[in-house]
Amino acid sequence: MPNSPSSVSAGELRHGVLGSADAIAQSLALLALTFAVSAAPASAAATAGAAVPLAFVIAGVGSLCLASVIVRFTRRIAHAGGLYAYTVRGLGPPVGFLAGWMYATAFAIGISFVLIISADFLSAVLAANTSVHLGWFPLY
Repeated sequence: MPNSPSSVSAGELRHGVLGSADAIAQSLALLALTFAVSAAPASAAATAGAAVPLAFVIAGVGSLCLASVIVRFTRRIAHAGGLYAYTVRGLGPPVGFLAGWMYATAFAIGISFVLIISADFLSAVLAANTSVHLGWFPLY
């Protein structure tokens, strides 16, 4: 049987474990982060002005440094757990447990902020272009 756990070689993930629903759920969760990235430059420019390009260059270099570390881990460890697995392998299970909860909390808080910002934006668009004045909370 080709997909049985015993046929998986070392350093390889089992096939057929995640289904289409899992892939769709992950994609939807990451859409909020994509919206935040696309909305960030306008918000940053409104407050930081001319320093925005430098801030984005610094953030980009930092992101590339983090990506380099993650790529090095993925070459050594094939695991569906992603950053949690790398943290456990690199720093131990207690730190991995803490990192997993921090990652889940960051997703929950980040998605909430993106939804609030999106609802506020939609409320402003509706108020400017129609006679609908709902406020952000019903749209949230």
